[in-house]
Amino acid sequence: MKIAAGYDSSNHFPSIKKQLAGLGYGGSVVLKKDSDKELDLGNAIFYKDAEFESLSRRNISYSSVLAKATKEFGPASKKYFCYGRQVAVFLALRQKSSGKIFIIGTTHIACSYEWKSKQVAQVQVMLNELQDFKTFVEAKFTDGAAVPIIMTGDFNSTPDSGVYELVTRGRLMVHSADAIPNDVPANESVQFPFACASDLGLSSAYRTVLGSEPEATNVTGDFSGTLDYIFTNGLATPMAVLATPSDAECSVSGGLPDAVQPSDHLPIAAQFVLV
Repeated sequence: MKIAAGYDSSNHFPSIKKQLAGLGYGGSVVLKKDSDKELDLGNAIFYKDAEFESLSRRNISYSSVLAKATKEFGPASKKYFCYGRQVAVFLALRQKSSGKIFIIGTTHIACSYEWKSKQVAQVQVMLNELQDFKTFVEAKFTDGAAVPIIMTGDFNSTPDSGVYELVTRGRLMVHSADAIPNDVPANESVQFPFACASDLGLSSAYRTVLGSEPEATNVTGDFSGTLDYIFTNGLATPMAVLATPSDAECSVSGGLPDAVQPSDHLPIAAQFVLV
């Protein structure tokens, strides 16, 4: 593996970074914050120093962006959507052998299953910021030529969700209700701060290669389903993906983690050719 992206590696970043450095990997980490204090949770991207050069990075705090976006809609909207401490990190990398430049990103969306509009809002921030970073990278490094995008993460949303539809279709149609705030007190007014739209043209690497998402990437005692994805804008062509064990295999010991898988989420991976 030449590039690895991960999220919420609680209190393990220093040791992981040290071990990967010994294998020739450099990396970038963005930690979550609580009242401006960095926590031992966050997102990271590591890459082979001998094969890739880091050109630029961008860290995203969803609550910070949403605080500004909801300001004009009043304090109730700000309180509702500034949920959690989730972050994202984007890197622009140059492949040294070919000179090709691309963007790799990773994120962890809030697990607010009962308030889907909060998840949709975070994903719309991700898409907006990714589009802005793409525009910056193309203007500074490629003379305006389009760059490949690979966006990974735990989206805490299944393939039949509004989050998945927004990422892969660039709009909400079937699941438009997922952008409507719920459980709002009768005396408060909460407004979704964005138009749900994206022109990035992202698609799933697993669905492209296999025709469907994995059966499950998260298996616990009371849930089994796919929450983790690798998306691309098509300029990075997925050629192969890492096979994942079945739901039945993961459920033998009552779910994950188990003796084989050290996390409650399965690792996913894809091999790409840069166009």
